[in-house]
Amino acid sequence: EMETMNTSDEMLVLTENYYPGWKAYINNKETKILRANYTFKAIKAPAGKNKIIFSYDPFSFKLGFIISLLCGIIYILFFLRWYIFQKSKSY
Repeated sequence: EMETMNTSDEMLVLTENYYPGWKAYINNKETKILRANYTFKAIKAPAGKNKIIFSYDPFSFKLGFIISLLCGIIYILFFLRWYIFQKSKSY
């Protein structure tokens, strides 16, 4: 999170590697992240006082979470099925 004060529209370049999954917000409105010098992140900052936020929100993390959740549910269902089968077998 950072604040800028520009007299005109400017390019803000962060010397962090560009990587998919990053999102940028200027004054709480999402803006496109550009590549600078092929490897860095950049955004167009408008004139005036701006609050800029970068956040990392990759799709791969969400996908991994959903897959893990589904696998956990399937595991619980198989365990319950096995437990009920073992209980009915003992009678």
